[in-house]
Amino acid sequence: MKNERRRVFEVANQLGVSIGDIQHALKVLDLPQRQQGIGTISAQHVEVIRRGLANGLWRPRSRPAASAPPTPPKRQPLMRWVSFTCGCCKDLTRVQVPEDDPIPAICADCREHEVGDSDEAVIRRLQDHVDKVHNQNAAFRAKRDEMQAQRDNAFGTRNTWRRTLVELILNHVPNGEADHGTCLCGESYPCLTRQILPSLNRGIAAEVNRFESMNSRQRDAELSGDRWSGIDPIWYEPMDEDDLDDDLNEDEDDPDAAAS
Repeated sequence: MKNERRRVFEVANQLGVSIGDIQHALKVLDLPQRQQGIGTISAQHVEVIRRGLANGLWRPRSRPAASAPPTPPKRQPLMRWVSFTCGCCKDLTRVQVPEDDPIPAICADCREHEVGDSDEAVIRRLQDHVDKVHNQNAAFRAKRDEMQAQRDNAFGTRNTWRRTLVELILNHVPNGEADHGTCLCGESYPCLTRQILPSLNRGIAAEVNRFESMNSRQRDAELSGDRWSGIDPIWYEPMDEDDLDDDLNEDEDDPDAAAS
C-alpha cells in the first residue's frame, strides 16, 4: 500500500473537496506538493490528508460564492390619469394612480366620511357633500375672476398697441395742403412708413386700413375695446351745417314736428 499512487483529483473527489484544497493540505501538513490535478500522491500521504481533515489539522479553504448576476433595479410603476364617477358623491373625478392599481371606487374626499347607515352618518355625509360643492364653487369663481383679469389685461395691452399703430399710420396720409403725392411726413406718398407695414404683416396692415376707413367716433370706440352696433352710425354720423339748418327750418314750418 505504501507504493500505491493515487491521483490528486481522485483524492479530492473522495474527500469532497477541491483539487486546490488537496494542494493546500499538502502544504499545511508539510508533505510533497503536486501542482497538477492529474499528478499522483502516495496512499500513505492520502491517509495523512484524510486523518488531518478528520482531526481538524487542516480545513478546506473558503471558496468565494459564485457571484450572482446583479439584480436590476425595480422599476417604479408609472402613473396614469384616470377619470371616474365617485360612488358616493357622484362627482366626476380625475386622479393619478399607479399603472398596476385599479381605478378607485370613491374620491379622496369621500374616504373621510363617517361609515355606517345611521341617520347621523348619512346626514354627516350629505353635509360633507354640500361643503364640497361650496368649496368647488368658490374655487371656480376665483379661477373665473383670475381668467377674466388676465383677459382684460390682454385686451388692454392689445388696444394700446393697436391704437398706437393706427394713430401712427393716420399721421402718414396725403397732405391736402401740399402738392399732390406728398405725405404729411414730407416724403412722397405712400411713404416708407406706409410701405413697410404690409411687408411685415399683411393681416395687421389690412386691419389698420379698416380702422383708417372708419369715421372718427367709431374708430375711437373700437380702439377702446367698445362694441359698435349697427345703430351707432346713425347717431354718430357727422352732419354738415347746411343739413342741420335745413332740418331746423323744416321743424319751424311743420307745427306738428315742432310740437313733438
